[in-house]
Amino acid sequence: MKNEEIRLLYILTKPETLRFLRGQVAYMKERGFQIQVITSPGQELTEFGESQGVSTASVEMTRKISPFRDLRSFFRVLSRIREFKPHLIHASTPKAALLGTIAARCVGVPIKVFLLRNLQLSTASRLKRPLVWGSYKLTVALADQVLAVSPSLRELTAKERLCPISQIKVLAGGSSNGVDAILRFNPELVSQERRDRLRQQFGLSDAEQVVGFIGRIATIKGVAELVDAWRSISTRHPSARLLMLGRFDDNHPLDQRVKESLQSDPRVLLAGQVPDPAPYYSIMDLVVLPSYREGLPNALLEAAAMERPIVTTNALGCVDAIEDGVTGKLVPLGNSAELASAIECYLDNGSMRLRHGLAGRRRVLERFQQQPVWEANYQEFLRLLRSKGIEPPPPLSRTPDCSTVSATGNRAESPESDPSGVLR
Repeated sequence: MKNEEIRLLYILTKPETLRFLRGQVAYMKERGFQIQVITSPGQELTEFGESQGVSTASVEMTRKISPFRDLRSFFRVLSRIREFKPHLIHASTPKAALLGTIAARCVGVPIKVFLLRNLQLSTASRLKRPLVWGSYKLTVALADQVLAVSPSLRELTAKERLCPISQIKVLAGGSSNGVDAILRFNPELVSQERRDRLRQQFGLSDAEQVVGFIGRIATIKGVAELVDAWRSISTRHPSARLLMLGRFDDNHPLDQRVKESLQSDPRVLLAGQVPDPAPYYSIMDLVVLPSYREGLPNALLEAAAMERPIVTTNALGCVDAIEDGVTGKLVPLGNSAELASAIECYLDNGSMRLRHGLAGRRRVLERFQQQPVWEANYQEFLRLLRSKGIEPPPPLSRTPDCSTVSATGNRAESPESDPSGVLR
């Protein structure tokens, strides 16, 4: 197949997940793909299409199992795919991937890629587990290629007998989109004045240390264990503060007593969801995420890029985000005492915080920068197209020159603009 514009369709369940494709979609467009993105309706979808210069389409999809609504969503996805006629579909998030791969098979889409961002099996209830397993198994069976965002996710997928490990790929160092460690999550971009303003905003004195948490405030993120650990930490470290960025998650609600404990503690700072977390990392002494499962936690990669040491659990995905004893500390899942001990170790040892923070940034620069992740996905698309006898599209522009990035991961010259907005 030659001289035909190659159409690439991305499908995800909810528009807020599009932040994990920002930049990558534009990268593929520059390389000759005609692109469309499908998610549930939302302002994020409209803004994403405008900022990335690609077409979008909305189909209402629910994360929860709802047979009637899911059937209606399927036929709408089917209609969108028939209209766009993609050569390649990139499906991620469970519901969108299931509906998208079934619909793509029905209309004969040549290539179907399933990106595993997480695996809900690890925390599914006994009643729901067979249904969740079956939906993953069907999606994997319909896909021409299965990708995973981390090695531990790849291993668990194979262990659960969803797919042979030889048929699952982790591209580049892992991650679905990498981390912009140069122009966004770069500590050199946050001025001391900006840090001082943020500390003043939260009423923090120079002597107060900040333990940071970024993510949904939910049971599945280990917040109950964090609250339990915080009780002992705050007693022994009265100058410590817990800064939490994120919203309370109604899908995985906290026990009311845990929620009230957070809301009533004057040393817990609930900042809600923020549009750009980069400057907030700069006022944290360390970042903690005691999650039950992740695919590859972006917040921890961002924190590492901002030179912050990390405390997390030995759970799925979390183990891939740090190097234990080098960039952070791993603690046993569900163990509040070990969690408290690891946090206090950093609070008591400034030189270790600095050493592990610097090592974390080096690791992100070596393994998780965005352009290598995008390029690995692009090369995988080319391989799949050629395997089906489809001529890849000619690039519209050449790859940006990265030669101005120094070995430390910062620009060789000072940036003349502030595209991330963190200085404002």
